[in-house]
Amino acid sequence: MQSKVKAMRDANGWSQEQLAEMAGLSTRTIQRIERGQRAGLESWKSLAAVFDTTINEIQEESDMNTVVENSQFADEEAKALKAVRKLRRWYISIMYYVAVMGVAYFNNADMLMGYVVPLLWVLGATLLLIIINHYRQPA
Repeated sequence: MQSKVKAMRDANGWSQEQLAEMAGLSTRTIQRIERGQRAGLESWKSLAAVFDTTINEIQEESDMNTVVENSQFADEEAKALKAVRKLRRWYISIMYYVAVMGVAYFNNADMLMGYVVPLLWVLGATLLLIIINHYRQPA
């Protein structure tokens, strides 16, 4: 069975070397694609541009599934990275809170009982800053 890329290359009368040069790929990559081996999305984009068609038109069914799987993996990876960044910001906020409260405690340790209300105001303001900081930072 002849691959679609080989058929399209032959229809245009191009050698593998000529196609590779036009697509900006190596001859080895063209050979692998024509044998039905896996190729990256950028390679498919380059070939589609050379043949003036879409990736779906030049890919075989099994290769299309590979691109879809890679795309889904990239989406899942981006979501996981976003969640990790959000969690990291939360832990940084907690460390900030602990540092501020530690400084406030050690500066007022002897008069802590007389400053309960101001200390609660500092606690509330710090928590408010943590919450605002947590939700306003982009992912």
